[in-house]
Amino acid sequence: MNEHLDPSAALQQAEGVSARVRRQARWHGWAWLIVAVASPFFLIISATEALPRPVSFWLIIGFMLLAGGLAIWEGRRGVTGRVTAVIDRPATWAYVAAMALVAGVGVAVDITGTPAWFVALAIVPAIPGLI
Repeated sequence: MNEHLDPSAALQQAEGVSARVRRQARWHGWAWLIVAVASPFFLIISATEALPRPVSFWLIIGFMLLAGGLAIWEGRRGVTGRVTAVIDRPATWAYVAAMALVAGVGVAVDITGTPAWFVALAIVPAIPGLI
């Protein structure tokens, strides 16, 4: 690397690094968006009798692998924005709590026919991911 850059070349190089970091940090938002969009569908399909039990079981396993894989991948990337560093942990805990609540309701309450209230409740876990 050239130690004696002229100011315009140094500025150009700094802007290039900044753009690369922004692109990498933006993926964290995309990962949350994928999980937020997939969560209501996952909850509704897995809690109802829309699919046979073996298919529902593999759907649950697939969703867990998707969400877990994205979380591990994001953690290993090591690049996050300042805002992300502040809100990611509370958003993660809010998401986990909402998923547990909705899944518990899906197990404890008869939701035959997929009532509208359950569909609305299934959307709640998506909120932290969309923030």
